Amino acid sequence: MNDDFYILYALISSTGLLLAAASIAILRFQRKAIESDAFWESPVGAALQIDAQVKDTSASRERQQHLEERMAALQRIVDELSQREKATQLASAPRVLPFENAVRMAKQGASVEELTRSCGLNIGEAQLIRRLHGPTLN
Repeated sequence: MNDDFYILYALISSTGLLLAAASIAILRFQRKAIESDAFWESPVGAALQIDAQVKDTSASRERQQHLEERMAALQRIVDELSQREKATQLASAPRVLPFENAVRMAKQGASVEELTRSCGLNIGEAQLIRRLHGPTLN
């Protein structure tokens, strides 16, 4: 029975030592993890992270080039649509030129008939412009 006691005592002792070693290892691991987190949050660690990101630029360059190509294509589409809109606005914009020309002619003394014939105005428009801008007779 004495031998069994020594074996049992040796097993319990070795288990205790293993538990103590495991506890120490866990505590060291936690301390190293805290130190590592503190390092990466420090200015030096942040600089190293940025440096690592800069070194990984081959894939970034390809993505950036792809995005630039897409942006250029979209810019061409926007320019084309802008030109179409300007052309549509010019086509649908009312023509001010006949009225400006009619006002100038009325100031020079043109008759209602001349205004309708030259500027494409109807008789009412020509009469109004003649009254507003024509020479006043006293």
